[in-house]
Amino acid sequence: MKTLLPVLISAFFLSACSVHKATNTHNFDLVFTEIQSDFIVKDINDYDCNKIDITTLNYVFSTASPTTHMDVHDNFSTVGCSIEGLITTENENIGFKFDYGGIIYLDNGKIMACGEGCCRNNFKYCTWEKSE
Repeated sequence: MKTLLPVLISAFFLSACSVHKATNTHNFDLVFTEIQSDFIVKDINDYDCNKIDITTLNYVFSTASPTTHMDVHDNFSTVGCSIEGLITTENENIGFKFDYGGIIYLDNGKIMACGEGCCRNNFKYCTWEKSE
């Protein structure tokens, strides 16, 4: 039992971090699994950013839309609060950075952002403004 206990503890913590699955509502082929982060907040503007949890990340990955750098520039605000992590999509592990403005930067160059659908119900991490 002594040698099995560390393995069981490791398996518990790994599964606790990786049981989450987010299927994107804009593209059902875009599925994110094994969302992992240490949830250490980087706060470059000293905004005293609050911590987020896996529920917030699940919501963003499932409701954000694929977007471009130009769209982020024109329609979103970055806030300087962010966390980093790893996610699996299309059987590939990819690093990500979640900016509290509702923007996810994937290490493969793709960007996901909380637009109209994601910002419903006054989602706290939404900086999108509809263009005129």
